[in-house]
Amino acid sequence: MDRVGNTAEAEGAAGKGNSDRPSTAVATVGTGFEAWVDLKDAVDVVAVTQRMQKELEKQRALFERTDKKLLSSGFIEKADPAVVEKEREKHGELARKIEKMEKNLASLKD
Repeated sequence: MDRVGNTAEAEGAAGKGNSDRPSTAVATVGTGFEAWVDLKDAVDVVAVTQRMQKELEKQRALFERTDKKLLSSGFIEKADPAVVEKEREKHGELARKIEKMEKNLASLKD
């Protein structure tokens, strides 16, 4: 069994994403990709879970700041449209990243 994988390749090839990822794997996400490593017998899952929870909290805080900025009529009215669009893209990417991180964290707790 592979101990390392990249779900971006699986999504492109089969459209199933995490279908080949073992339940004992942990994943990391970035813009346009999700990669995983099978942790079975390899690391302290409790420590990894704590680290992932801390990172998830940081991403949620970034999301909340971006959300508040986009809800501010002053920002929308005064900012250059390109800046507003960049913030909207950032907001969407953070939402996707948080969703994947939550799923990955939940899979470790199973």
